[in-house]
Amino acid sequence: MVATSHGPAQRAPNRTQVSQLGHFRRHDLRADLFCPSFNDKIKHSNPITFSDLPRETVDNNHPTPEPPAEQGGERVTPQPWLHVALFQPEIPQNTGNIGRTCVALGAKLWLIRPLGFRLDEKQVRRAGMDYWQHLDWEAVDHWEEFSQRMAEKKIWIVTKFGKITYHQCDFKPGDCVLFGSESAGLPSSIHAQFVDQAISIPMRPEARSLNLSNAVSIVTYDLLRRFPNEFRPTDRSRSIDND
Repeated sequence: MVATSHGPAQRAPNRTQVSQLGHFRRHDLRADLFCPSFNDKIKHSNPITFSDLPRETVDNNHPTPEPPAEQGGERVTPQPWLHVALFQPEIPQNTGNIGRTCVALGAKLWLIRPLGFRLDEKQVRRAGMDYWQHLDWEAVDHWEEFSQRMAEKKIWIVTKFGKITYHQCDFKPGDCVLFGSESAGLPSSIHAQFVDQAISIPMRPEARSLNLSNAVSIVTYDLLRRFPNEFRPTDRSRSIDND
């Protein structure tokens, strides 16, 4: 029973009611923008909000998967057709969303340290949801290590200073696409190293930049459009432990 300031004690909502409430609030709370009468319904219905519920109840209805291990490289797919690399990413939600995109594409994700967050932070888990267990990914300690690992592959850097746009680059399956951090982009030394492999995303001058996860989606799905035969949706990740 839950005592309220508006009257006698009331019975706490059960899990079914919580689930129904979550569905209602997720889909209908924006309706007041289009339906003036919706606010009146809310005012008089004395709704229960998620902040009123025990944390365990909400989490049990929507369990969060275990985060990826800090060392990375737990799951691999043989010879990925595309490598996506993030240079010192800072925002965990972006990395989580990019990881989900890489799972959808069958691409391998590389994270180049230092990172602006821990890989077990809840923001990464929530953005990646339960897709991280299927993600082929690896974290390296610094640029030099990553550069050595990619020595036999062509690296394309995505930057507003690119001389050509992403749909003009001579991408081949197995190449790598490198994105800079959210605040600083890529350092000048990397720009100088890949001046002929710098590609940009066209945009109007009023837009200073795009969100990192959006930029990754734009570029990588265009590459998939070019090489649809490289995409094998029936592929499954395999654990190193099974090799």
